[in-house]
Amino acid sequence: MRLSDIKIGSRCKIINIQNNKALKYKFMDFGIKKDTEILVEHISISKSNITVKVKNYTVALRDYESATLEVSAL
Repeated sequence: MRLSDIKIGSRCKIINIQNNKALKYKFMDFGIKKDTEILVEHISISKSNITVKVKNYTVALRDYESATLEVSAL
């Protein structure tokens, strides 16, 4: 299941990141890595942005970025 498929208010755990190295390093700077738990806080009306809570801060991801994150629901 992809992060882009998760509903608002759901908690999930990242199980795989499938993208290029540059985007993977960007995610690592945000604290988004394998086995990290995240909470989906907001999805824009056009579904072009997803806001997630990672540890103690909030990160906004674009649709194509969230589609590269494979997650499992908690």
